Amino acid sequence: MKYLFLLCLLFLGCRCQDTFERDISRQTVSIIAPSDGAQTTTGLITFLWEEVDGADRYRLTVVTPSFVGASQVIADTLVAGCAFQTGLAPGHYQWSLTPCNFAYTGPSVTYTLHIVEKESVDEAGDSLESSEQASSFRSPQFV
Repeated sequence: MKYLFLLCLLFLGCRCQDTFERDISRQTVSIIAPSDGAQTTTGLITFLWEEVDGADRYRLTVVTPSFVGASQVIADTLVAGCAFQTGLAPGHYQWSLTPCNFAYTGPSVTYTLHIVEKESVDEAGDSLESSEQASSFRSPQFV
């Protein structure tokens, strides 16, 4: 009987991470940048989000032009922090972010992003980004 008890404790000990991981299956990640539908001429994009309590990594996926008709997967990576930076060519993109831990996955958030060529902006006489947005993309601050 003593050995059966020890065997049960050993089995439960192996499953501790499942038992003690925080359930994040209903916790949505809050995106800081870029905003949904953002348009910019800056090709170096910094994806920033707020930490989800209990998540130890985040799955970031970037595709072009959209998840429904993806012609290319630009990034599909697990990120340990709350920021990821990558260069993107002019085009239309969709990206999603999903909080994860060992036992649970939270709901994905999906945003769109448009990188336009600088000449297109100059010809139209339109500024597609505010100077505040432009400076935040050009000099990201990591927390």
